[in-house]
Amino acid sequence: TALFLRDTLQVAASDADMMVQENMQKTKKYVARLQELFELADRSGDGVLTYEELEDICRYPEVRMYMHMLELDFYEAKGLFRLLDTGRGNVSLTEFVAGVMRLKGQARSTDMIAVGDACDKLNRRVSAIERQMSKQVHAIEAMGS
Repeated sequence: TALFLRDTLQVAASDADMMVQENMQKTKKYVARLQELFELADRSGDGVLTYEELEDICRYPEVRMYMHMLELDFYEAKGLFRLLDTGRGNVSLTEFVAGVMRLKGQARSTDMIAVGDACDKLNRRVSAIERQMSKQVHAIEAMGS
C-alpha cells in the first residue's frame, strides 16, 4: 500500500509539473501575440500606443476577432485604452501586455475585490467633499442673513 501511495503521489507531482510547464508555454505564446499586435498598432514606431493608434487598429474586424481569440473582449477602443493608460495619454508595450493579461478572460475575484475597495474609498472621499461643501454653503447663507 505504501508503494502504491508513493507511486501515486509521484505521478500527481509529475502531472502538476507538466501542467505548470504547459501554462508557462501558453502564457509565453500569448505574450508574443500581444507583442505582435502592439507592434502592428504602433504605426509611429515610437514604442507607445496612443488612443488614436489603438482605435485605428481596432476598426479592423480581423483584429477584433484576433483579440476575441486571445480572450480579450471589449466593446470600444476608448474603454480599453482608459483601462490600460496610466494617465500619460499613451501605453507602453509593458503596460499593454500587463494590462491585457489582467483583462484576459473573466474578472478574477481578487480584481473585483480591488475594484470594490477603490469604489468604497472614492465614495468616502466624495461624501467628505459633499459634507465640506454643505458646511460652506450654510456658512455663506448665514453671512447673507
